[in-house]
Amino acid sequence: MSSALKGRQSILDSLQTDTDRLRASVALCRPGSSRHHDVEDIEKRVSDLRARWDTVKEQVQERYGVLI
Repeated sequence: MSSALKGRQSILDSLQTDTDRLRASVALCRPGSSRHHDVEDIEKRVSDLRARWDTVKEQVQERYGVLI
């Protein structure tokens, strides 16, 4: 179970890195624009997904502890 969680964690980490790179790329492509609503929407979705993922990890650890 632990290895499965770690594998999924790397996917979430990669998603966060890609989102950060997207922000930097869009800032270069759209100079003079202080807000990028589409990027902000993606960042919000990634943040929400990471929060849900953290909850899943906590629940798995709690339930796994009950089984042992």
